[in-house]
This record gives sequence, C-alpha cells and structure tokens, in this order.
Amino acid sequence: MNKICSAQVTYAPLNGYSYHLVERYDILDTGANLIFHTATKPIMRLRLAELADRENDFIAFNKRDAFNMQYLKEDNSEYTEAVEVNEKALWNFFYREDASLWNYSGEDFYVKINPVLNMSTGLSSDTTEMKYQNTRGIELRGGVDNKVGFYLLATDNQMKPPGYVKSKQQSQGPYPGAGISKTFKETGYDFSVSKGYIGINATKHISVLFGQDKLFIGDGVRSFVWSDNSNSVLFLRLNTNVWKINYQNNFMELIDYNNPRLPNGLFRKKYATMHHLSVNITEDVNVGLFETIVFGRQDSAGYTQGFEWQYFNPIIFYRAIEYGLGSPDNIMIGLNYKWNIKGTASLYGQVVMDEMKFFELVENTGWWANKYAVQAGLKYINAFKIANFDLQYEFNTIRPYMYSYYDNNVSSFTNYGQAIAHPVGANFNEHIISAWYQPLPKIMINNNMIINIFGADTMGTNWGGNIFKNYTTYEMEYGNTTGQGASTQLFMNDLMVSWMFWHNAFIDFRYIYRKVESEWNPYDTKETFFSIGLRLNAVPDKMWF
Repeated sequence: MNKICSAQVTYAPLNGYSYHLVERYDILDTGANLIFHTATKPIMRLRLAELADRENDFIAFNKRDAFNMQYLKEDNSEYTEAVEVNEKALWNFFYREDASLWNYSGEDFYVKINPVLNMSTGLSSDTTEMKYQNTRGIELRGGVDNKVGFYLLATDNQMKPPGYVKSKQQSQGPYPGAGISKTFKETGYDFSVSKGYIGINATKHISVLFGQDKLFIGDGVRSFVWSDNSNSVLFLRLNTNVWKINYQNNFMELIDYNNPRLPNGLFRKKYATMHHLSVNITEDVNVGLFETIVFGRQDSAGYTQGFEWQYFNPIIFYRAIEYGLGSPDNIMIGLNYKWNIKGTASLYGQVVMDEMKFFELVENTGWWANKYAVQAGLKYINAFKIANFDLQYEFNTIRPYMYSYYDNNVSSFTNYGQAIAHPVGANFNEHIISAWYQPLPKIMINNNMIINIFGADTMGTNWGGNIFKNYTTYEMEYGNTTGQGASTQLFMNDLMVSWMFWHNAFIDFRYIYRKVESEWNPYDTKETFFSIGLRLNAVPDKMWF
C-alpha cells in the first residue's frame, strides 16, 4: 500500500462499476467482510484498493475476475503501488494512468482530473421524437498531507427522457434524482449537478466529512433507511471505524420543496440526522442499527430557525431527546443485516419502524399507524456454476402511511420534492430480480426486473401511498392492509449491455419496458425505450419507478 497517498476520505461515486464488484467479491472472499461494512455507502476508495490486494483469497478466480481486480487497482491507484505508468501517454502528459486524464502525485499531495460524459440517443414508444442525454462535466479528487481529501463533480445536462420519467418530473417538480430544471427546446430539460466534499482524518479511526452528495444505507437494490432517490444533500459526517465496528453520524440540511418559498424567494429548509452502527459479528455476518430523525423549525413568518442543537449529540437515542424537547419530530428506527454463506450466496435485509403499538400489531387490527417496512433479499454468486453470472432476488413491503407526517411535509421523509427512501412511496409489495453476467472481461450484461403492486389514490382519497399527504387524512382507523386503494401493478424490465473499451469508458445498449395496469384507468400506461450511448467516468441513471 502506498503510504504517501493513504488519506482515507475520498469515496467511489455511488452506483459505479465498483459497487457490483464489492457485492460479488465480498461474498467470494470469506475475509472481505472484515474490510467492508457494505451497507454503508458510498464506500471509501482505500477499502476498494484493499479488496483488490486480496485477489489471491477469492474463490473460483478467473480471467474476468483478474480484469475486475485490475480495474479496482487502477481506479484507486492512489492507494496501491500495482499500477504502472502508461507508456502510450498522450504527449507524455495526458493519461499517464489509464484511469486519469491528468494526475500528479508528490510526497505530500496528489490530484486526479477526469472528464465526465454521458451521451446517448434513442427512441421511445410515447412519441416519435428522438430521446437523448447530453451530459458533460469534470471530476476532480485529491489528498493533502495524508490527512485531507477532497472531491468535486460538476456536470451540465440536457436531456429528453422517456415519457414516464417526464411524467414523474411533471408530478413532483424537480427532475428525478436531481433538482430544479429549465425547459430545453420545448420538450427537454436542462439542469446542472454539483457534488463535492472535503474530508479530514481527525484520528487514525475517525474521519470528518463536509460537503454535498448522496448516500445509501443497505445491501439491497432499495433502501428503506436512506437511498439515492432524491437530490444530493448538504451534510456533516463523522465516521468512526475501529475493530469490527463502523459508526456513522450524518447531520443533513434538506430542501422543503413542497411548501411555498420564503418571501426572499429561497426554498424553506428542513433537517435530518441519522446514526448508523454497523458491526461485523463474524467474517460472514453483519448487523446494523440505525436511527433517523427529520425535522424543521420555523418562526411565525415561516423562516427556518435552524438546526436543533441537541440533535448534534452523536450518541444518545433521539427518542429520549425528542421527549425532553416536547418535540413533534419524525423518528424512525430499525436494523439491517447480511449473512454471507460459504462463498456462494448472501442473505440480507432491513426492518424499519415508524410508529407501532405492539397490541395492535399482535391482534392484527390493521391500525393505520402501525407503520413499518421489511426487506428480504438473496444474492447468488456464480449462479448454477456459471462463472461470473450473479443473481439477486429482493422482496420489499411498506405499510400504508409510512414516511408521511402531519406537518405539511416539514417532517416527512422527503427532500427536494422526492422520497428519501423508496421512489414509489409506501403502501406496496415489490419483487425485484436482478441478473449480472460478464461473459468476457470487458462485456457486462445487467438486467433488472421489477414488479411493484401498490394501492393508488383515487380523487380526494388518501390510502397511504402518497407520502406527501397529511397522514391524519387517512381513510379508516382500522382494517388497513398493504396495497389498499385502487390496486395497481407496475412491471418494469431494464436491460443494459455495456462494453468497457477503456477504463471507465463504456458503449451502452439499453432497453426498458414499462407497463402500469390499475383498477383506476387513468394510471394505465405502457412504454418501451431503447438507447445507445457513450459513457465516460459516469454512472447510468437508475430510472426504476
């Protein structure tokens, strides 16, 4: 390991190629679980380099796995000495490393700069117009004095997405997964994305990070704790990693998009704090506990009064503080788990509780405020003894009225007009089947099939699926069931075939089929979408809603 560049405070971008590799090799290597706390994302680049250094410990290692390990080494070269200088560097200046357009590494400082491109064109059945994405930007990361790390991503985006994505934007306001957009050429969108942070190694085991980015808690496709569905948030993060424990505290500023702007034209603010304790009980078993609170404080004029200082306490349970404050804030608690089984499979899941009365639950009364979510999943690596063929099944269920609140979305689990957890909201059962196949080192085939059965609201009703509605307007106090309302089924299949012709440079072929059938006909839709694109140092958009 290169001691010069061992600052531990830069992270791999969410949903990049590295994340599937972590899922795969965390299972294949029975000791990798001691390196990772895979439910806490994004993942430190240092950990990815450490994983690549363990390549001799993997089960059923082949040329495709060797390619993947080399990818991790090159992508995180500041933490490994196994990357050679490219003899074909352009003018002996650009791409001296395959993974960086330009890089510099000195005794006390390193920096890497890359272009970001995501350009595609395609067709959709919703219109005869061509669909497209045109994303250009820059990515920069570096470290100073073996203690400080920094990261910046800035992109400009113009796109004309599939019809169902456009409908999502029209219903919620901000562009899905991002923020406010402008109209581009009448039917398209124009918006920018900026992320960045600076991190400091406060001690050997504690890091402090401040910036703007997304996060994700869990080992599944979905997260009921905190997902990457909404826009990036401003955060202060404390991360403590010692022995078999990783303890993370996130103090976040959110945007209360759904309430009127302030007289000065600014969006109202709301806040969130999340503690997540992850423990690797054995080489194969991980358990995590979390507590999250979303809250807002406003004066009589509607101006935000700021963060509640008592919530900066990184240790004590918030329920005790909440009672001490006489607070109306929205708190959720729960756990996540993972069990890797003999280098071939992994069981994982989450249980999240909002409000609950044990008696009402045991008696199965269907009380409206028994609000909880459950996830259970299975990953199967080298499925059916087919090398580099990985399968995943995930079941998700969320009770009605979960994540919503009574205070006009100030304390609902939302940010920038979008769900913090699941894009569908609540009141559904969901099945996800994912397949990943790597027939050749540079060819990746990924398919995700989603079946979501939810209860939709008809005119003037609130059956618990729309988390932006006041939950005191529930339809009935007892007899509530998951999926109540107008029964609606969403079926989606997303197939992507990618060729990595250079490090982090992909040619993508993508086909999406989406169909919604409902007892209430206005929800019925069907759409097919096909695109071909070039992607450089960018991750594909998840449009799974």
